[in-house]
Amino acid sequence: MNLTGVIETALYTDDLDAMQMFYQDKLGLELISGTKGRSLFFKIGRTMLIIFDRSYTEDQNITVNGNFIPSHATHGRGHIAFEAAEGDYEQHKQMIIDLDIEIESEIDWPSGKKSFYFRDPDQHSIEIVEYGFWERLS
Repeated sequence: MNLTGVIETALYTDDLDAMQMFYQDKLGLELISGTKGRSLFFKIGRTMLIIFDRSYTEDQNITVNGNFIPSHATHGRGHIAFEAAEGDYEQHKQMIIDLDIEIESEIDWPSGKKSFYFRDPDQHSIEIVEYGFWERLS
C-alpha cells in the first residue's frame, strides 16, 4: 500500500453552530459545505477538516449514490494539529491571544520546533505547529 497522506480529519460535536463560529469566524477556516444539524466541511490546503454532529453519524448510515458510509463517532476530547505556514507561527499565536482564547501550553520540542495548544468549544485539543514540524522523520 502506498499512501500519500491524511486527506480528511473528523471531529465530533454536540453543537455545530458553536464549532462553525469557532473554526470559520475565529480561526478563519474556509467553510466549503455543510448540512444543517449534520456536518461542516472546512478546506485546508489539500485536506479537509470535517466536523460531524455525533448524534447524527453515530447511529445512522448515510447513503451516497446507492452506497452507504458506515456509522462513526467518537466521545471525549480529540486532538488535531495545524501546521502554520513558514514564518507564521508567532502570528498565529498572537491571533489566538487576541481572540482571548487561552493557550494551555507551548512546547519547545527537541527538534528545535515549537507548538502551542488551546481548546475549541467542544474541548478538543487544538495544536498549531511550526512549519516543517515533522520533516526530520523522512
